[in-house]
Amino acid sequence: MARGGTPLWVLAEQEEMLTASFYWVGAEAAIQNVRPTYYYNFNDSIPLARRLNEVKKWLQLPEERRPHLISFYFPEVDHESHLHGPDAKETGKAVQLIDTSIGQLAAMTDSLHLPVNFIFVSDHGMASVDIEHPIPIPPTLLDSSLCRLVSGSTLLHVYVKNPRRILPLYHQLQMGANDIDVYLPQDIPASWHYGKLDDWHNRIGDIVVVTRFPRIFKIGNKKATPGKHGFDPAIKEMHATFLAWGPQIRKSNTIPPFENVNVFPFVAGILGLTYSFPIDGSPNALNYLLR
Repeated sequence: MARGGTPLWVLAEQEEMLTASFYWVGAEAAIQNVRPTYYYNFNDSIPLARRLNEVKKWLQLPEERRPHLISFYFPEVDHESHLHGPDAKETGKAVQLIDTSIGQLAAMTDSLHLPVNFIFVSDHGMASVDIEHPIPIPPTLLDSSLCRLVSGSTLLHVYVKNPRRILPLYHQLQMGANDIDVYLPQDIPASWHYGKLDDWHNRIGDIVVVTRFPRIFKIGNKKATPGKHGFDPAIKEMHATFLAWGPQIRKSNTIPPFENVNVFPFVAGILGLTYSFPIDGSPNALNYLLR
């Protein structure tokens, strides 16, 4: 997605290219009053075999009705690794299922003799976390007269009601920090793309508190699940997946790591889409992968 909220399918549709989406996060919403030409709202009731067959039907449409950008989301590995941990046998079975499904998808497109490029990505990694020793949320942050708290397992956004209390609370949290890091928005590491300069919609808390891997916050009374993401993206366990192959993609065994934001210009380049708005990715970062 481009900075400011223009997804690839919206850019494509704006340039009169038909798109389709099966469960891709965000694609069921009208963004800039644009939706994919074909799409499904997310639900768990449609079997995987039927989902794959729907892609085949899209590719068998007459050329004037055929989508040239198809986004397809597999939720199974994320679900199992959250619930059981990334190294659990249940997660391994989910990985095998997706591997088999990708093979079926590739074989199906080969049978149609269409020049299809595949780009297989994930939006985050997954790590086993310490669920036996969760970090209690500092009691001060539970004082609703002082602040509003938006909490997650690895991240707290603190919205302080009186601006004059921001710095005293910040210093108080820093002094009591143990396995956590406390930031003001302007001090959040630039590599996270999550600081004050990135906050186009003014959503980041006045104070941001993050846990240090593998620790997590204790949220309510429910025991945490053993698989989490949301840590510093520099941590190896947070690294995402990228596989790409097809007629426009150069063959290569491995490539160096890169930031996920570079996927947007890479796909736009393959599709011949143009844009003039700013993006977080580098337009030429992955050009060396193209034939």
